[in-house]
Amino acid sequence: MKNMTFNFEHEKLGRLTAIISSGDEVSHTTNIIPATFLVKNKELDTQTFLFELYGLFAGKNDTMADIIGEYLVMNDLTLSNEQITNEINSRYSQLTQKKTVQRNLPLAENDGIDARIIAKTNPNEPMYTARISVNKLNEALVAHIEEQNTSEEYRQQGLMSKVVTEFLPIYCASNNLSAITLEAGAIDGVDKATLEKIYTGLGFEQQDELFIRPVTLERSDYTRDNSTFEM
Repeated sequence: MKNMTFNFEHEKLGRLTAIISSGDEVSHTTNIIPATFLVKNKELDTQTFLFELYGLFAGKNDTMADIIGEYLVMNDLTLSNEQITNEINSRYSQLTQKKTVQRNLPLAENDGIDARIIAKTNPNEPMYTARISVNKLNEALVAHIEEQNTSEEYRQQGLMSKVVTEFLPIYCASNNLSAITLEAGAIDGVDKATLEKIYTGLGFEQQDELFIRPVTLERSDYTRDNSTFEM
């Protein structure tokens, strides 16, 4: 199943939904720049707005930082802050979108997977997002987490852990992906050494710069046609 939805109860944040999808199922309508950021900073002058936006993603999302950096060095930029936001959202979506695959075909190398956690009361501003690609490791297909980000107000709530230890393993096992892999670059203000300890604690084994977590499917009902599950 290329589209799986998991409804679960968070002890502090209430009822949440994790969505993991690929190919035809990936929604590219979600904007990476929160609407609340634009509302809060809409009246700033362009340069200050871009510096604030850069600070939002620097050290957390290299792709976004690079895009925003291009705007920071532009001369005679006449776009409004709202237009800049729309352009950057669009460029990010285009740059990160992997090839689209048909729903009835199995996942293959270089396909893209999208993961996010949302509250149904505010679905357009994900609490957590991850950009994942299907890679090949030792002749087996794996899900490699390229980027992940938790909105600042929802950090240290276990959202990333929930995805990589519960929901993404189910998705991988259901789609014949043998493991989850990632590299420990600093994210969400956490340094690399601390992240390495976190990932090891989450069941990842370190092989040079790569962290690997094998997956198995323990519940047969995850393979049913139904793609929405109550956890």
